[in-house]
Amino acid sequence: MIKLNAIPLDYEPRRKILPKLPEFVSPKGEREPEMTEFQSAFLCGAIKQVRPKKILEVSVAGGATTAIILQALENLGEPYEMHSVDVAAKFYRDNSKASGFMATFALENNLFAPPVNLVRQP
Repeated sequence: MIKLNAIPLDYEPRRKILPKLPEFVSPKGEREPEMTEFQSAFLCGAIKQVRPKKILEVSVAGGATTAIILQALENLGEPYEMHSVDVAAKFYRDNSKASGFMATFALENNLFAPPVNLVRQP
């Protein structure tokens, strides 16, 4: 059993990948990612501690958190598989962008070492 208060925070994956992603600011001034820095650090700390081989992400939105998770997995240096799904084909804050556009940008620009098995479904 994992004790939540025993998860070490890991800020490094977010700080490493976000500057490389396209910046997005919604018409209301909201910024990606939708997770706070603390929430991302907790998630990345849990990934670092548990070292999952497979991850299922439900609801991708713009894909910044997807990219952060991929960076955390990449930092482990072990094989992994990530499946990301969203019911919407388009990013809910900007219908001109596809769901997961930031993670797609990271993958298309080789920001992660291959192989990455990322499966996205609209």
